Amino acid sequence: MEKITEYHHFLFNKKGDERVYDWPLMSSPWITIGIIVLYLFMIYKFLPSFMSKRKPYSLKELIIIYNAVQIVVNAVIAYSVTSYAWNGNYTLRCQLIDHSNTGPALKMAEWYWWCLLVKIFDLLETIFFTLRKKFRQISVFHVCHHSTTILTMWCLTKYVPGGMSFLCLSLNTAIHTIMYTYYLLSSLGPNIQKKMMFFKPIVTLMQMAHLFILTIYVVQPLFPGCKYSRALPLSVFPATVMNLTFFYNFFKHTYIKKKNN
Repeated sequence: MEKITEYHHFLFNKKGDERVYDWPLMSSPWITIGIIVLYLFMIYKFLPSFMSKRKPYSLKELIIIYNAVQIVVNAVIAYSVTSYAWNGNYTLRCQLIDHSNTGPALKMAEWYWWCLLVKIFDLLETIFFTLRKKFRQISVFHVCHHSTTILTMWCLTKYVPGGMSFLCLSLNTAIHTIMYTYYLLSSLGPNIQKKMMFFKPIVTLMQMAHLFILTIYVVQPLFPGCKYSRALPLSVFPATVMNLTFFYNFFKHTYIKKKNN
């Protein structure tokens, strides 16, 4: 038991970025994991049972508000993180973390934490699916994507909130700004939705492209000469490979095979 306590202290206290230790959710991963477990219980057990004898809710106005909020917060994070990186003369080649506890370096770390909160906020999408009885949309791909993204974002905030990992936030939030803009426009009615259908596979391709870029980008710390923490490839690489595989299979079955048939 003492060994487990020592390892826990080493992994979540000594190895983490000291600046974020006292921030909500950041002292250890257990609350974040608990949120994911609660999410799984809600979508697989509680809400299906709750909705079994009820008609699906519309939630149209709520979903419009949700999409609008997502557009704003993702755009703000994408702009802010990219601006701090630009003004700080960041490069894409093994940019090390500035561990300063004031100024732009601390502000950059704060944006990582806000991005983690946004990823938790994303879970509402699945809740809306269950309340609308859109159970087919709650695929293994969908659930794994949301769950692993939260865990990955927690690791980035805990261990590498700055430096070269900024590109993970910049690309991801920029893509999500575009994605939720598409969702918002599509939710405004069948006429607009029909006009926007051409853009749906483009959004998926953009997701795949950004995951492919990050998959290659994050392996830099594994090579000699790069002193950036290996927590970056250890936390991001498995998630990007898994999600890229999911997105590719989704794209192949939804668009390529459908078109051939």
